[in-house]
Amino acid sequence: MADVKPEKSYPEPTERELVDDAIVMVVAGSESTMITLTHATFHLLKNPLILQRFKEELKDVPKDDEGLFDYNDLGKLPFLVRPPFIAQRRN
Repeated sequence: MADVKPEKSYPEPTERELVDDAIVMVVAGSESTMITLTHATFHLLKNPLILQRFKEELKDVPKDDEGLFDYNDLGKLPFLVRPPFIAQRRN
């Protein structure tokens, strides 16, 4: 593989610049997740029949000793997985 050198040399980023970049990435990712979950929640609450189906699907999923669902079990539920994708398309 050829050794490719950039045309321009850039200084190494400072620790502060790296921290600032990391914060920007976390905030950007959090905001898009928040918007998707907000829209999904809005549409579920606006449609009681869909919310009921959502709840029914969760009734058969086992919980651990702390009352939490296993992530892999939730990923197998077709109705539970669809709403976030639908909410993203509506935005």
